[in-house]
Parts: sequence; structure tokens; C-alpha cells
Amino acid sequence: MKTSTILLTVAFTGAIVAHFTFGLPLGFAFLLFFVGWPVGGTLITIDDDLPGGWSNPDGTVRPPWLEALFWGQISGGLAASAAGFAVDLGWRTSAGLWAWLAGVGFAALALVLRKTSMHIYTVLVNFADHRIGIEQYQAESPHAALSRFLSSAESVQDCGAIERASLLKEALDPKLIHVADGHRGLWIWDKALPDDCERLEILGGHVIQTDPRGPQRR
Repeated sequence: MKTSTILLTVAFTGAIVAHFTFGLPLGFAFLLFFVGWPVGGTLITIDDDLPGGWSNPDGTVRPPWLEALFWGQISGGLAASAAGFAVDLGWRTSAGLWAWLAGVGFAALALVLRKTSMHIYTVLVNFADHRIGIEQYQAESPHAALSRFLSSAESVQDCGAIERASLLKEALDPKLIHVADGHRGLWIWDKALPDDCERLEILGGHVIQTDPRGPQRR
């Protein structure tokens, strides 16, 4: 299960629990967990994303809150919140209708922002037997593209059970190095050796952003 799916499940469960246990209106519960949680977390750690911070020591990494994907997620949260308010106000009331319309508007905005955040990535993975696996994906990040490769690419299906389990685990949060020296949209993936595996079937690989809008790291 992907990290984003887990977080979505936790947020939805938390909102439902807050609604039925503490009597919090459904709209406010969704707003708290789907909007307040990500925005609050971003504000708490915003200094880490600034140049010189923990996540951006050399000032070359674009903060996630400047990306369309982040605001698409917020818009999706606002859409869910508007639907919750519509339920609170009554399905057939005029106020409920306006809430539904707002929800539709935020949902459309979320789809547009998600679409603009998608790029084409080519994933190249090196096998120990000198084979090279190549797949191309439209994804919101190089991490998402590599995650899809590790979890579903045909070339990794024949790996041993230990290696396969390791790949599925790493697919949840793959570690990439964005190559510097003026390269645009090029990342290196260095496969870690599992603790209970004597040798690697997959050595690592590269992720290349194929379209020309990739970030450049100097």
C-alpha cells in the first residue's frame, strides 16, 4: 500500500471518529484532517524546505508547497470538506446545494492541478545479470515513477522472493539522489542490500524526466 493511500485512510478514519465520537460537524472534521493536517505540518517544517534547511541544504530543491501537486491535494481536501458541510446543512437545502457546488468546483481544481503536476519519467534499472529494465510512466514525481516500476514492472516479477519483498518495501518510499552539475531531471537510485540477502539481483538505476520541464540542480 502506498504511503499516500495510508495517509488518506488515516485522515478519513480520523475525521469519521471525530464526527461520531466528539460530535464535530462532518465538514469541520474533514477540514481538520484533509486540510488542517497537511497545512499545519507544512508550516511546522517549512524552515526545513528553505535554502540551508534539513531538506534543502544547498538551496537547489524546490519546496513541495510550491508544487501544483501540493495545492491539488489541498483542493481535494477542500472538496471533501465542502461535501461534509453539504451533509451537515442538509442534502436538499439551498445552503447544502451551494456547498455541493463548492465541492464540485474544488474537485475540478484538484484534477487540473494534479494534471499539471504530472510529468513523463523514464526508469532504467540495472540487473546483476547485465539486463536493463526500461519503463516509462506519467507520474507526479520521480519517486512515484520508480515506485510503480518496483511494484509492477514485468522485468522484476522473476526476482527471488527475498528480493521481491525488498523491492515492494522500498517502493513505499524510494530513495533518490538528484544529480547536480546542471543536470535537468536526472536521479540516481542506489539499491540497498537486504539484511537477509547475500547478493543483489538488482543493482540500482536511474530515473530521467523525459519532458523538458524537469528541475535543474546545480
